[in-house]
Amino acid sequence: MTGPQHKALGALISAHAAGSIVGAALYAAVGPRFSRRWVYLTAWLVAAVPQLALAQLPPLPFMIGLAVLMGLGSGPLNPIIYTVMQERVPLEMRARVFGMTRALAWMAMPLGPMIGGYAAEATGLRGAYTVIAVTYLLVALAQFLVREMKAMDLPPDSALRAARGWGT
Repeated sequence: MTGPQHKALGALISAHAAGSIVGAALYAAVGPRFSRRWVYLTAWLVAAVPQLALAQLPPLPFMIGLAVLMGLGSGPLNPIIYTVMQERVPLEMRARVFGMTRALAWMAMPLGPMIGGYAAEATGLRGAYTVIAVTYLLVALAQFLVREMKAMDLPPDSALRAARGWGT
């Protein structure tokens, strides 16, 4: 089945993917010059804030620009997350931790579209997307309050000692 809506969805997904690739490449090029924690938190905000505008269902060209911006923000997130995991998870536990993390992520992937579909049917597309956008923004802002996020910038051994309560 094809049509204008399918083409628009494909354009939005492609725009987000292109932004993510560019965001990850930019992080690889200049990210190490900055605090990992602040790049991570800023990336969350750059990925979250445009969703509020996207929830208003603007014209397609504007939506594509927002998707690129959200992709730029989300680009550095996985590289930072997996770098921190590599540094912090002891070698003997990596298979279990990485396997469980990946399994939970893959298990959750089909739930998002399913829940989103039911929400859009119940509240309309704008209502469902507004709830998603506000939730995403609240999750992004909540991370600023998590003290343990400061350990992202510590050398791996110091972060492990701090996490175990051994001091730094």
